[in-house]
Amino acid sequence: MTEKDRGARRGSDQVQCFSCYGARIEVSSPDAFIVDALPALVPPHAQMTALENTDVQVRVRSHDGDAWQIMTSISDVPVRATTARIFHELQSSLHDAVAQYARGYLFVHAGVVAVDGKAIVAPGKTMTGKTTLVRALIDLGAHYVSDEFAVLSQDGLVHPYPKPLSMRDEHGVANLVKPEQVGAKLQVDPVPVGLVARTSYEEGSVWQPTPMGAAETLLALLANTVAVRTVPALTMQVLGVVSENCTGLGGTRGEAEACANALIEQLSQA
Repeated sequence: MTEKDRGARRGSDQVQCFSCYGARIEVSSPDAFIVDALPALVPPHAQMTALENTDVQVRVRSHDGDAWQIMTSISDVPVRATTARIFHELQSSLHDAVAQYARGYLFVHAGVVAVDGKAIVAPGKTMTGKTTLVRALIDLGAHYVSDEFAVLSQDGLVHPYPKPLSMRDEHGVANLVKPEQVGAKLQVDPVPVGLVARTSYEEGSVWQPTPMGAAETLLALLANTVAVRTVPALTMQVLGVVSENCTGLGGTRGEAEACANALIEQLSQA
């Protein structure tokens, strides 16, 4: 974006910027209440700041009454939402932007908890049961790290990313719930990955996992890495460190509670 373009947009839009894990994001909208809400919507560890150069530009505007559009510079397809869902969808777009443009960190779609100073990482995309499993692990005393991303640094440690849990109602609609509302204890410091569990829910299934070697564990993480195409060297470096120093298990699971108990026991034996 040129300075001329930026000036023209500032003439009609209100703008706020933030940085998070090295990603630099701009949000603009002609509707003041959208931009005013931004400090409450930004990802964990974000800092509101004035930025001249940004990686991602996000613009929010109303469209046909109760409809809204979220347009980002990294996608040609706008996200559409009702007024009731606009903040939820905007927050999701901001998380995705940070995951794509983080510097020095690798974002892997995964549910993550910590037990006795080691992380259990369950990689998987949306609708694979990550949040349900994380919630079950929290109920057993695990510390909450994230239900969306394993944020990995170059030394292979996973860093806390305590976004609200995305819990689906009976209609399949995701609602954001603060971790403390479900009694979660937050993990504060980065921890090494002790166990990678590639699993998804299958009704009637029992968690009887198959061991995964370092290569298979790396592939399970690779399949869920956000910026694999833009930072391939960093991806292989970080995932190589993680996969060589943890236990990998793969299989389908039934109810989350039974699997959660087994994972904590398997972590202690790793």
